[in-house]
Amino acid sequence: MNEFELGLAEEELIADVQMFIINNMQEQGITRSELAKRLDVSKSAVSQMLSLEPQNLSLRKVARVCAVLDAKISIARQSLVD
Repeated sequence: MNEFELGLAEEELIADVQMFIINNMQEQGITRSELAKRLDVSKSAVSQMLSLEPQNLSLRKVARVCAVLDAKISIARQSLVD
């Protein structure tokens, strides 16, 4: 795999995680402000996490978000080769 493909894989996973978070927030009627309050972070930290260029979106942060949303995320291995 070349550097471009690795970067693309990173961006796809980040986008999938962001959509998972956003969909759960919408289903539960939770705003960014409410999520920030539940996480004990600023609203801007939540906005940054869900932005087009998120910084420091670690697995630990994703786990905390899932915990406060009472949601479980799973990762499945899927071959990229058809």
